[in-house]
Amino acid sequence: MSLGDYERSQKVFEALCRDLDSREWKYKKDDDDFKVQFIVTGNDIPMSVTAVVQDKQQLIAFLSPLQAKYPEDKRQEGAVAVSFINNKLVDGCFDYDISDGSILFRLTNSYVDSDMGDELFSYIVDLSLTMIDEFNDLFENLTTGRMTLQELMEKY
Repeated sequence: MSLGDYERSQKVFEALCRDLDSREWKYKKDDDDFKVQFIVTGNDIPMSVTAVVQDKQQLIAFLSPLQAKYPEDKRQEGAVAVSFINNKLVDGCFDYDISDGSILFRLTNSYVDSDMGDELFSYIVDLSLTMIDEFNDLFENLTTGRMTLQELMEKY
């Protein structure tokens, strides 16, 4: 990696921190690994988010574990539900670990040969939080039986 790549990653990380500062959010910052961690409360739940500027890959990733978790007897249904929802999404996706029923929201954006402006950061942060807030409730309803897989498919 060239020095220019490192400097670009550093500028992307600084822009990310400026966006979070402009929202007056508290966050834990790791300057060496270009990582921030923060918790924001959505409509009803606190959302833990890790944002990482991945220097070698030249991308920024927003990662957030959902609180909803599929019990062992519903994990195959969980795989179908997550796959169904992912097929409908334009940006971001849900990663599903069938071994423990956990779900992680992931949104990445490359900054190779491009500048990431303030508007893009606002979009990435806002979209991530909206997706986490909306779909955690949906997946939670499925895991508890308040919604069936068929009802999910009819809704979306």
